[in-house]
Amino acid sequence: MRTFSKVLAVMGAAILLAAPALAQFGPRGGLITNASVQKELKLSDDQIEKAKKVGMDVQAKFKDDKLGKDATPEEREARRKKVSAEMHKQLGDVLKAEQLKRYKQIELQQVGLADTDAQKELKLTDEQKGKLKTISDDTRMKVREVFKDGKGAEALEKIQKLNKEGKEKQVDVLNADQKKQWKEMTGEPFEIKFERPSTN
Repeated sequence: MRTFSKVLAVMGAAILLAAPALAQFGPRGGLITNASVQKELKLSDDQIEKAKKVGMDVQAKFKDDKLGKDATPEEREARRKKVSAEMHKQLGDVLKAEQLKRYKQIELQQVGLADTDAQKELKLTDEQKGKLKTISDDTRMKVREVFKDGKGAEALEKIQKLNKEGKEKQVDVLNADQKKQWKEMTGEPFEIKFERPSTN
């Protein structure tokens, strides 16, 4: 049963990576509650406890602000920004400046180039934006199919591969200068490890 629960939790998190609007939230409070993220940020035990509370509090605050499956990409992005802003605000009282900066980099890595603020900063053309949308829509559709038909670790592996390939294709849309700027914006690549949440 524990193994099954773990797979469900991990698959749920992987699905969220294919839906940038929900990138802040995985099982039980989102990225900031993930052990591998906490380790990367070098959080103290006290910070971990406070960060977990922030994640849960923000998730609870927006639990009744869910979007339906027919919500437009614009609606999903607007909600993501709203949730993200609240998360950053509350984490500002818990994390050091450099920790919060790294958290934002990791978050941006997960959201990818679907982030409209990043698109503006990178000065993407309409043609580039169109290509990004096509890649994002295609990845999301493939992930949903795998999630619907697949089971267990095999499905999870396929979903993670699709997400990785989708983000790589997005970066390929950028020109050389934009790729350099994107690397600066996102920092060192970080692979989140999704594990069954602790019951402590």
